[in-house]
Amino acid sequence: MVVKLWKTRISSMLAFCMFFSLFFGTVSPALAADDSGLSVVVVKMGPTDDATIHSTSTTTNFGTATSLVIGSSRSALMKFDLSSITDPIQSATLKLYKDNTNATNFTVYRSVYDSWSESTITWDKWYPKMGGVPDLTQAGESLISTACATNPCAASGAAGTLVSINLTDTVIQEMLGDKKLSLVFKRTDASGVDSIALTSADIASKENIKSSNGYRPVLEISTLKALTVADRIANDKVKLLEQFNNKSVSTNLVLPLEGATNTAITWSSSQPSVLSNAGVVTRPEYTQSDVPVTLTATLTYGGITDTATMNVTVLRMPTPTDAERVAKDKELLIAKYNNMTVYGNVNLQPIGSYGFSTISWKSDQPAIVSDAGVVHRPLADQTDAKVKMEVNIHSGTVTEVTYVNFLVPKLTIRTATKLQALQNMILEAGQLKDQFTVGTAAGQVTQLAKDDFQAVIVYAQNVVSDPDGDLELGMDRLRTAGKTFISTAVISNNVIDVKDNKLAYSTYRQELTQLVWEAKGLLQIDPDMYTQASKDAVQE
Repeated sequence: MVVKLWKTRISSMLAFCMFFSLFFGTVSPALAADDSGLSVVVVKMGPTDDATIHSTSTTTNFGTATSLVIGSSRSALMKFDLSSITDPIQSATLKLYKDNTNATNFTVYRSVYDSWSESTITWDKWYPKMGGVPDLTQAGESLISTACATNPCAASGAAGTLVSINLTDTVIQEMLGDKKLSLVFKRTDASGVDSIALTSADIASKENIKSSNGYRPVLEISTLKALTVADRIANDKVKLLEQFNNKSVSTNLVLPLEGATNTAITWSSSQPSVLSNAGVVTRPEYTQSDVPVTLTATLTYGGITDTATMNVTVLRMPTPTDAERVAKDKELLIAKYNNMTVYGNVNLQPIGSYGFSTISWKSDQPAIVSDAGVVHRPLADQTDAKVKMEVNIHSGTVTEVTYVNFLVPKLTIRTATKLQALQNMILEAGQLKDQFTVGTAAGQVTQLAKDDFQAVIVYAQNVVSDPDGDLELGMDRLRTAGKTFISTAVISNNVIDVKDNKLAYSTYRQELTQLVWEAKGLLQIDPDMYTQASKDAVQE
């Protein structure tokens, strides 16, 4: 109650001072007009607390909600700490953003009750009951009649629509008090009569993360400060260096796009894969080293530009526990092996790729897939085999058992037609490989791409020479490898012959080469699978 009376007296004193100033021709420093030696600096701050209070859920706290609800038996609260404002105030505007499409009228009140917290506030705490009835006077609310151009205020439009609230006089008045500004938003009808039960409009709260460009509430206070353009840049540069230079980080950084004195800031990272230009941190694995990163901020205002260079160290991930090693190695093993279709011997990992756990394997059908990964496919007159592998993963004091499943297809029947088809395709593959040269120019490929394709050609040759080799599998792998090989060629849509509209090696040409390769493969398929008519169509 003492706080309320104190604020009431302060308000009376302010009114007297304003009358005195007008009568005698003087101006309060907080209301000082622009001066040739002063520049406008816009201070932007979010609320320290905001919450919805519910008249029918009077003991429930809604402080973590992403929306503030005005209406439907609810009112909204918001609090700002103005203690950082030390310069004369020119204007103050609260920017709110709608979070639904409902059109709503509302009024804004200032409250003398500043000791509330968003984590505990409820309807009953804001309006404590006296004799079993809520006392609506306890919060010391006073209408801010200048909050909007019209009274009551109106919120309409789609989600994300800006609603501006004029708080200039209110903020100036609060600067003479405890500098804690509490606001109340109440639903009204079109004439301004409080009507809390009417349909609500939702306003994005400070917890709302739908957008990174200011979707949450922000109070913008224009202050007057003796600053040159060079001063602005120098001041903001110093603050950036204090905030980021020689820091070690393990979580994302919030890199400001605007300085404290309104300079525009852009960012560049020397290691964007570790620390992006937007401040996203991707820590090195625990087996790697910490990564030093140079962050460069470019500050601009009034045609003047300067840069601030900051050294930041991105810390590697912490050394995992035995349980973490086993869990991660298990996750990676399942992703790699489970439900794999196995045509040949399988390389079964003995060591985890993340935590270096010890791994042992046990097959429920060792005649098909041995514990060492040796594969013997069922004969052509048998059925495909399903094999379950027990995997034992061990690190330190932690051991875990999991299972992965393999499908082992039966061998296909070798026919003279299939054999001839694969031999023909091997010849086509050799011609395709020789068609591309190694280099970085349009239409060229890397040596690695050539080597990978050659390895599959050799595999297909071994299938031909092996009496038990799977001809269909050899054909399938060769066709897939050829298509992949073509996709590695360097693309260039540059025109090299204007008259004939000829491009260096266009995307269209690459796709056409792949289609021709696919067609050649289809033409080699067993006649039992494709009719002659189908092959004639492909040939066309």
